[in-house]
Amino acid sequence: MILFLFIILSFSCEETFKDERETLSQETIDASVGIFAGEVLSKTTATGNDALWEISIKNQTGALVVFYWEKSTNLLNKIEGREGPFDYEMNPQTGALSLSTAKFLAFESLTQKVLSRWTLSRHTNNDLNWVYEFHFQGSETSILLDAISGEILAMGF
Repeated sequence: MILFLFIILSFSCEETFKDERETLSQETIDASVGIFAGEVLSKTTATGNDALWEISIKNQTGALVVFYWEKSTNLLNKIEGREGPFDYEMNPQTGALSLSTAKFLAFESLTQKVLSRWTLSRHTNNDLNWVYEFHFQGSETSILLDAISGEILAMGF
């Protein structure tokens, strides 16, 4: 009987912990909308990565931005600008450059300036630094920019 109660209590505690961890907080949603104002289209577990929340927001001009938040720490992991127009301003509040400043630095090295998508994420070599990655329409051109210093880290063609 005691073993039976122990098993039930263990299962109940495990489910409670899982439920708390699996609930997206309103604070996380509000933080996303605070960075990029618009209508929240979806808020789910990220496709292909159960450790992240994915929040999709569309603004009044139709631009779509997706935020990825770590479930375990509630820290911002990545922001993706998936659909334009990309004429909005955004301050990611990570210590990184604003989007307009990063675009200016990336675009001044190119003649082609039609943006197709962008990403702000933690640099794979250093979790403390952020990088912007810009992709351009009609080509395989991409630019990787240090989001703190503005230094161009790589250009791909």
